[in-house]
Amino acid sequence: MRASDRERHAVVERLEVAAAEGRLDPDELRARTDAAYAARTLHDLTVLTADLPRVGSTPVVPLGPVPGVPAVPAAPAATAPPVVAVFGGAERRGRWRPAARQTAVAVFGGVVLDYREAEPLPQVLHLRATAVFGGVDVVVPEGTTVEMSGFAVFGGRSANVASAAGRSGPVVRLRAVAVFGGVSIRSATPGTD
Repeated sequence: MRASDRERHAVVERLEVAAAEGRLDPDELRARTDAAYAARTLHDLTVLTADLPRVGSTPVVPLGPVPGVPAVPAAPAATAPPVVAVFGGAERRGRWRPAARQTAVAVFGGVVLDYREAEPLPQVLHLRATAVFGGVDVVVPEGTTVEMSGFAVFGGRSANVASAAGRSGPVVRLRAVAVFGGVSIRSATPGTD
């Protein structure tokens, strides 16, 4: 059976937790994350977490169809390829067309995602940022609402975003995982740093 974007994201989240627990080293995390985003079938995804324990009552294997419930075809996902920096840097700045879903991974390196001049910025941006001995910095336009979740282990997560009171600007849903690293998001006007 073909894998969906939702199932790929669930496996990547499990891999991030395993890395935070010390079960995967940074190279394994990067290799398995790349393989998860390239996976075409559920079997390809299952192999990536087969040697990891279950978390609570959540199965490690990706979500599949529910027996007795007819499958509803999913709308095509607007997911961008991940921005990855390993022992180096990667950035997206200036005029560019972002997808509604983006992943950034920094392992002994740094990633900068600057959405101030991105056009059009999705109304809801789902952003996953993982920093392992590195950093991910996100810059959004003023008036953007940020909803941050995730965790930090010997690292940090920070949000310094101007209030969007009375405005209906874009929403960034940031899942930030920092292991001996940092993930930050801030707002600024174009042309300023």
